[in-house]
Amino acid sequence: SRMACAELSERWPQLADASARADIADDAWDVLVESERKARLSAERAAQAYETALAEAVEADAPARWSRAAALFSHYLLASSAPGSVRRAQHLAKRVLRLHACSASCADAHLAGQAVVATGPLPADWSTQDLLQDTQYCPTLDLRSWGEVRERELLGRELAESW
Repeated sequence: SRMACAELSERWPQLADASARADIADDAWDVLVESERKARLSAERAAQAYETALAEAVEADAPARWSRAAALFSHYLLASSAPGSVRRAQHLAKRVLRLHACSASCADAHLAGQAVVATGPLPADWSTQDLLQDTQYCPTLDLRSWGEVRERELLGRELAESW
């Protein structure tokens, strides 16, 4: 879909000036609609993958895996245009921070700390590349807090399944 967007901007520069559907050529419109559909589908699949990773970590009683998935998912949610995604990202990030006894010195806690204060996608100057590549899990997770997070996750899933 990125290629389709580049193709659109090169082949139909009038898209930037369009103020109505009638201003856009039919073939450009078709590419635009298909690109949007692919982007939406990709976003849905990514969100489902994060949800699955969180659920699997809870099932496996793996707090470090849950923390990593939740911290990354919070950043994903910040960039989402879905209603309530920023609030959900902040809520998830706060839960990550409750697990960490490291004073936000590990990658997961740092990523979560950024998400808690963000009001949307992080600016380009908030470099997270090093944090995203950090493969070390935090050695100072609060297992009592994990038990609470895990119970809430399991209860939430049970309630969702019963609806």
